Amino acid sequence: MFLQKQFSFWGSFKTDCLIVSSLIILIFLRILLTGFMGMMPQDAYYFFYSENLTLSYFGYPPAVAYMLRLFTSVFRQHVFSIKLADLVGLEGTFAKSKNHPG
Repeated sequence: MFLQKQFSFWGSFKTDCLIVSSLIILIFLRILLTGFMGMMPQDAYYFFYSENLTLSYFGYPPAVAYMLRLFTSVFRQHVFSIKLADLVGLEGTFAKSKNHPG
């Protein structure tokens, strides 16, 4: 009863559970399919500029380079590690925009 009142903003509790479980399944499928996807040209570009870390770049912020360097140092230089860094950055952006009131 308490949870149903808490989630009544979007709809019924069953609808909310269905939406959340669908999102979890889609994120899990994206993680699984990441290993089969090839590297896109922009992925290769970001990987190469993460190999030469500096405090700033002319056209891009350094956070992407540092995140890619972290993922490639932990998971080695593999397409999966580059795509996983992209996935984590994307999900972090969605989480931030969802919590942002404006």
